[in-house]
Amino acid sequence: MKVAAERLPARVRSLIAATTLLGLVITAAAWVQVARVPMSRGVLAWAAGVAVVVAIGDVVLLQIRLGRHGNGFTWAEASLLVGVAIGGWAWLLALIGPVLLLRQLTAGRPAYKASYNASSSTVAAALAWGTYGAVSGRWNSVPSPLDWRSAVGLALAACVYFVSVSVQVTTAVAWSQGLATTRVWSRGWQLRLVMFAGNSLVGLAAVLVGQWNRSTLVVLPFFLALLYVCYNSALKSKQERDLWQELHAATLSLNRVELPAVLTALQHGAGTLFGSEFTTVLLAEDIGHGSVVAPALLAWGSTLTAPATVDVRTSSPTIVQELQGLGLATAALAPLVGGGPSPGTLLLGFRAPVRLNRRELQMIGTFADQASISLQHAVLFDEIDAQRSRLTVIVDNASDGILLVDAAGTVRAWNPAMTLMTGRTEREAVGAPLESVLPAVMDDGSALSAAQLFAPGQVELCGRIVSTDHAERDVSLALATVQASDSAYSVVVARDITAQRELQQAKEDFIATVSHELRTPLTPIKGYARLLQRPGFCDDPVRRGDALTVLIEQASQLERLVEDLLSVSRMRHGQFDVQPEVADVNEVVARAVRDLRASSGRDVKHTPAPFPATALCDPARLQQVVANLLSNADKYSPAQEPVFVTVRFGGDAVVEVTVADRGSGVPVESREVVFEPFQRLGHHLTRLTRGTGLGLHIARRLVEAMDGRIWVDGRIGDGATFHVTVPRAEAGAVEGNRAGYALAP
Repeated sequence: MKVAAERLPARVRSLIAATTLLGLVITAAAWVQVARVPMSRGVLAWAAGVAVVVAIGDVVLLQIRLGRHGNGFTWAEASLLVGVAIGGWAWLLALIGPVLLLRQLTAGRPAYKASYNASSSTVAAALAWGTYGAVSGRWNSVPSPLDWRSAVGLALAACVYFVSVSVQVTTAVAWSQGLATTRVWSRGWQLRLVMFAGNSLVGLAAVLVGQWNRSTLVVLPFFLALLYVCYNSALKSKQERDLWQELHAATLSLNRVELPAVLTALQHGAGTLFGSEFTTVLLAEDIGHGSVVAPALLAWGSTLTAPATVDVRTSSPTIVQELQGLGLATAALAPLVGGGPSPGTLLLGFRAPVRLNRRELQMIGTFADQASISLQHAVLFDEIDAQRSRLTVIVDNASDGILLVDAAGTVRAWNPAMTLMTGRTEREAVGAPLESVLPAVMDDGSALSAAQLFAPGQVELCGRIVSTDHAERDVSLALATVQASDSAYSVVVARDITAQRELQQAKEDFIATVSHELRTPLTPIKGYARLLQRPGFCDDPVRRGDALTVLIEQASQLERLVEDLLSVSRMRHGQFDVQPEVADVNEVVARAVRDLRASSGRDVKHTPAPFPATALCDPARLQQVVANLLSNADKYSPAQEPVFVTVRFGGDAVVEVTVADRGSGVPVESREVVFEPFQRLGHHLTRLTRGTGLGLHIARRLVEAMDGRIWVDGRIGDGATFHVTVPRAEAGAVEGNRAGYALAP
């Protein structure tokens, strides 16, 4: 891969410049040294031998990719030792830089890269020379035969050369890629150590063989070639093993269930294994989490059966446009099967042109297969998690209580509605026996037990539970038994039916009350009708008149009862009208008081307002309200006690009518209940007064329809006082404000 020098980071360019300058200084100093030696054929031959050995030492034995760059393993240490043995350190330092520069330029390396490699080798050779001289005490030639100090010096010189070149190359690669130096160094360090040890041993062996018998140097290249074949095979096997171990580790890292984690592992694994600078999954639909929609690349990748590469230099304009939009020059595409909502493609991108070999494409295919499985699992997990979240929202916000009980009778799930119903939290309920957290008595008198939940054919139970605040609630338990792999479970949906049962009881009480109230006037009507049928009964005018009077009174009572029932029905259907007008409340109340006195003979203490109490109301409906209140007071007051009626001007521009009695009063907790339909204090079979419980309800609806208020107060035992207010009007108000409107249902 070729990268222009100007695209390199500034510190990399500075490193190349400094190393090149230092290499030039060392090379110049070495040439000054060798220039002092008289030239001869022998000297030139040994100089040529050094140049050849240096050139051979730059032959790449093994290539390992480090990110988007490569690290080639050569005969460097062996050529260093053999070159020193042939021509000495001066010729080696003078020739190593120029020979390596020329060879790498002819091999097509960029000038800055060839210059840096040649200079870094020159600097490393200078450090090796210093190490050899310090250990052996010799600063140029290698003694023959080789003594132990010189041998140790050569070995340490090779070690220093290896470390120096490795550090310089690692630093340049790490800085150019923006990676940590330790990360680049850790890649292939075992192979580098093996290569260093082998190179050093080969170099020392060559020096010893050459010193033993110079003629044997003729066969040394054949020996080295054979050694190279064995050596290269061993190193490639080790590299192959290391790469597949890394592939195994990368595929293991894909074993995630969260989609973001899988995509992150894909990016890290592709970068580690193949040097990918951009990794993503191409799908027909965007799945979020950094995925990319690239229709042309996806269409091309979906036709593949094995991984392949695309390049901006050779691809179609549409693909080139998408690659450039992603900032890529080369991309490797590998098909995914079942890796998401629809089959897709794994894309590994590189910012500059890269050539991937067959083995790397094969590894990308293996990596993509594991990615397909991991993505499928991750997407499936996301769907399951989303479904679970929706189910949790439904269960947690359900108005009905939901609990799960296992076959052993232990509660396994408990939703918030159950907490509201029973007062027991989820923490208290889950893991506890059913009977301890849901004490209940069924309608048949039995206590609730887990066995009842799993009884064959049992789909519903009804009973009464007791909450932690000792409140009793009627509940209906809907049951469903499910069989899981580990146990059987009963899903229980608990519904609070207390209100329904109270309503049902109210309906039953209403039917009983209405039956009783209807029977009361019907009995005398039927009796007197039979009397009138008797021969001779109608001959007596007095008896006939009394009988007809009773019949009329009872028929009127029956008519009022029916009218009340019809009024409630009309109100519920919005068919009940009021006609507001300006009226004197004093006159309306006076008529209602007169009617009560005439019908029951009750003593009524009437206190009107001191002057006309004009209000905006329907006088007929207001009289009906006051009449209902007076009738109610008449029923609940002792026989000798009067009823007190007062009209006055209240605050907030209203006219207030109060009706007070001396009965038993209304308890505080029942002061709203008495205005509900069919509600009366006491049990319908033990009440001393007659009525359907509709009068006060009708009164409230009528008063509210006239924009007024009605309420009751008083103390228990001292009677009840009902208050009615209607909007006040000026005495001279015109009647242009009249407007009929319907009572809301």
